[in-house]
Amino acid sequence: DFTLILFEEPEAFLHPTQQDELAFSLQHLASSGSQQIIVTTHSPTFASRSATSLPSITRACRNNGITRFFQAVGKEGSLFFAKTRGIVAVLQDYVDDPVIPEQQKRRAREMLQDPPNDEIAEQQDRYRFAIWLESERANLFFAKELLLVEGATERVLLNYLLANKWADLRSRRIYVLDAMGKLNIHRFMALAEAYGMPHGVIADDDGDRIHHVAVNGFIRAQKNEYTRSTPVFLEGCTEEFLGVDLGGPNESKPMRMLKWVSDTPDEERLANLRRKVDAALGIPLQA
Repeated sequence: DFTLILFEEPEAFLHPTQQDELAFSLQHLASSGSQQIIVTTHSPTFASRSATSLPSITRACRNNGITRFFQAVGKEGSLFFAKTRGIVAVLQDYVDDPVIPEQQKRRAREMLQDPPNDEIAEQQDRYRFAIWLESERANLFFAKELLLVEGATERVLLNYLLANKWADLRSRRIYVLDAMGKLNIHRFMALAEAYGMPHGVIADDDGDRIHHVAVNGFIRAQKNEYTRSTPVFLEGCTEEFLGVDLGGPNESKPMRMLKWVSDTPDEERLANLRRKVDAALGIPLQA
């Protein structure tokens, strides 16, 4: 015997810190083993507090009057976490390729030092998502579409454009997701697939230099039924594509990018970027 508790929108009328407290209390109550608690919510705070156990999150999506439910399936999400791996094998194949000059393999070899076994790699990904899916990023569960980008600089840029110059895209309810680096994009593509989230991908091609040619090919190969189009790559990097030199330390690049796009941006280059965004999201190109 157990007690089944159904809780509809527990976030109603609560400040975020109060939502936190209620979420923790419900988790503690459910951990007793004699309680089963099902919460329906529109709150990223509640979604975030369940990120330590992704399979406990179910996403409902209604389309044309039909509601479908998505979940990180498999025993404790093992099927999902299996799909978040693979980049190590790609880099290993690159390093093992006798055709590639040895001097081009140095960076790839550094990234391959002491790779974890499958069990440890899966546990590391559990920790990654528990950390990554904090309250702000948990908004991805409630977006209509995701746009995956490499880092904070691209996210700042695109959020500014969506708020100001590209207002026509706002009705698509796009959430711009900072993947915290190219090597994490495939992980978020796997998350989007598991939860039925339509998404587009934009990343730097880094000139297809050294190991980037293998990584870029790997990201393209991760296209799934919820990826709007084949991942789109900017020639070189975002700065080169936009013709702007942000200079300085990486941690302050988002601030300098915001200053550039809000002051005197190159409108022609922004138009080129818009075409890339449209392509990533599968939006037909304008004549």
